[in-house]
Amino acid sequence: MKVLVLRSSFNPGGAEVLLLNLFNFPQHKITFFYILMKESDLISQLDSNTNKHYEYLRKKAIDLRVIVKTYKLIKKENIQNIHTHQLIELIYALIIKAFIPRINVYHSIHGVFNLNWYIMLEKILIKLTKKTFTVSESTKKTLVKMGYPEKKIHILYNAVNTPSELSEEDKILFYKKIEFIENNFIIGMVGNFVPEKDQLTLIKAFNLISNTHPNAKLIFIGKESQQEIKCKEFVFNNHIKNIYFLGSIQNANKYLQLFNVFVLSSKSETFSIALFEAILAKVPVIASDLPVFQELSANGRYFTLFRTGDEEDLAGLLDRYLIDILDSKFIDKLDLTYNYARSNFGYDLYIDKLFHYYSN
Repeated sequence: MKVLVLRSSFNPGGAEVLLLNLFNFPQHKITFFYILMKESDLISQLDSNTNKHYEYLRKKAIDLRVIVKTYKLIKKENIQNIHTHQLIELIYALIIKAFIPRINVYHSIHGVFNLNWYIMLEKILIKLTKKTFTVSESTKKTLVKMGYPEKKIHILYNAVNTPSELSEEDKILFYKKIEFIENNFIIGMVGNFVPEKDQLTLIKAFNLISNTHPNAKLIFIGKESQQEIKCKEFVFNNHIKNIYFLGSIQNANKYLQLFNVFVLSSKSETFSIALFEAILAKVPVIASDLPVFQELSANGRYFTLFRTGDEEDLAGLLDRYLIDILDSKFIDKLDLTYNYARSNFGYDLYIDKLFHYYSN
């Protein structure tokens, strides 16, 4: 089976990590052809003996040259399916389908946008797809409330890879960046500084426990923005020590094994690859009690939830984690959660589900 994946932006992010790992995952059920329409950081990491990628860089929103090249590739390779993950890609796919009616178009919705024009256009265009996917049941419910056609949307949970191995050299360099000394306790969050994330609540919670746990350090990994500046200003104005902003780091997941606790403090989410990467690194996880994390944690069975935006509730959990980290029940829950993630969010299962959807 041959599938063309159109991708406009391929810089680090949740959907992009999913697509990168999908391309590189060794399997023989589906041959993927990636068309990248913008110069992007992750292109150099595409590495497969069976899949192929092409850079057809667009110079404007709808670039006819890219459409013609894509059309020729589909004809040459006899590709049956196109899969898109952004609205602009879906528009390209449907233009091509107008000229090649046999093509099946599939679309994935990874996030919920607040732009009225975006929502209206996507709601119309997904009616022209064979199937549209979203990444959780809670996200589907949100989309249906917004007027998306319920019968068109299928649940396809994201896949997650076990984090990369960490070399001793990388470990030493990382510890140097955060001025690590023996018996330090690392609380970490991986996520870009975007409006959906809530790093500030985590900072406030850390401030509440910093006096009683002076050996604790708080680490942020993620792309900088104005939101990060506001967080740094809060840290500076309140004289909070042991907080480190490390910026965007390539293959950041390999550092997760150095965390003692992974925290995902968010205002809105549809899934979180970073959260499950932490689970697969056998790191305990605390996350905001958003509907999606209630769903994915089985209401707190597999990882712990705190009241969204409540720094006191989060501080209480962090305080308990620092005390109970070596408790045998605590370690048993980590093993349970690890097995849950391995069984439900592996790329082998994801490929099987894709193959099923493409075939029916």
